[in-house]
Amino acid sequence: MGGRKVKKVLTAVMCMAFVFGIAFMSKADDAADLAALKAQMADMQKKIAELEAKQAAAAPSLTPPSIKFGGYFRGRVQAPEAVPEKSALEASEIAFEPRWDSASDKVHGEVHLWFYPNNTFYLESAMMTLDEIGIGKGSKLIAGKTRNFTYGITPSGGNRLTSNYSLYSDTFHHDRVTGFQSLNKLDNGKIDLGIALINGYGIGFRGPGIGLTSANSSNDPITNGGTTRVLANRDSSVGNSSIETDNNRTISMRIGGNVTPQFNIGLSGYYGKLGAADLANATAILGGAFTAAGNKHTMFGLDFRYKNGAWTWQGEGTASKIAGMKVNGWQSLVGYNFDAANMLYVQYGQVSNNLTPLANMSATWDKSQLSVSFKHLLNKKAWLQLEHEFNYEDVPAGAAASKVKNDTTFLEYFISL
Repeated sequence: MGGRKVKKVLTAVMCMAFVFGIAFMSKADDAADLAALKAQMADMQKKIAELEAKQAAAAPSLTPPSIKFGGYFRGRVQAPEAVPEKSALEASEIAFEPRWDSASDKVHGEVHLWFYPNNTFYLESAMMTLDEIGIGKGSKLIAGKTRNFTYGITPSGGNRLTSNYSLYSDTFHHDRVTGFQSLNKLDNGKIDLGIALINGYGIGFRGPGIGLTSANSSNDPITNGGTTRVLANRDSSVGNSSIETDNNRTISMRIGGNVTPQFNIGLSGYYGKLGAADLANATAILGGAFTAAGNKHTMFGLDFRYKNGAWTWQGEGTASKIAGMKVNGWQSLVGYNFDAANMLYVQYGQVSNNLTPLANMSATWDKSQLSVSFKHLLNKKAWLQLEHEFNYEDVPAGAAASKVKNDTTFLEYFISL
């Protein structure tokens, strides 16, 4: 029975009761009975109002599906140590990031397409997110390609406070992953538990001290022609492995929580197996310094974040094995906010392995990195960031140069939609 019909019936009943009550009271002339009848009418009106409120609450309150457009522009004035004469203004990155939200606002679709001025496109993310699918309020399930939110401190947004990716993140978790990520909230949101089933990382290279549009970021094992190589976990899009058909599926997970309101710690794990193509690739590009012992690819990580007032301190470390080869690393960042518009960040990290270093293969060298970055907000969606990156290598005897010229200085200008 609809709300209006219920109201009409109840109103009719009330009127009949009132008429019979008046007739009775006129006959009996009893003021006490009249007062009781008025109280009953007031109680029935209250019940009608409660019934109407429940019906209104039960009715769906959906909004139409919506599409939102996001993105940003990143440009730099860069002065690399290797080629200071090539200092120039460059539009480093233009991102187009549309997002679709369902009528229930619990299903979302996102595509992040990045354009580089050298006429290349990169599909950074393409994913669907389902809210409240998992354990606890605030849980979500992510399907598709995006960053790995289930290992360490994801190097994006407010987590990567320096502009350049660090030596540590380049090695372990810079690249995106494809698969399913379940992000859960336990103990009323006090504990985060992330579990992912993803395509495993391939094995490739990255280089410190590079520009965003520099050819030095390509996956080739050059030695010290202005940069060095860092052995890195890479996604399938770089074309250096046959992840989609050769590698086994991989499990990645992180559990973390707040020890105090200011201090959060987390433990991460990663377990997978490398395919034959990746093992052959790593053996070839490491120049014989590496001989595969099995095909397991594992990582174990620890991370922490501390924020108190103007101070920020965060760090993480990983111990990994790539088919028997040990690759370990750590980094720590300290930040200070002078005011709402000015911040300073200092970050230091190291990466080492158990290979015998080869003079002509910089990926076998141990490395460290120091970054100093000053950020000035122009407004909420635009800022300038001045950054200098010092890169150091343990250069073995016989190398072409005792010091690689791969430090870099740049002023970045960033505008967000």
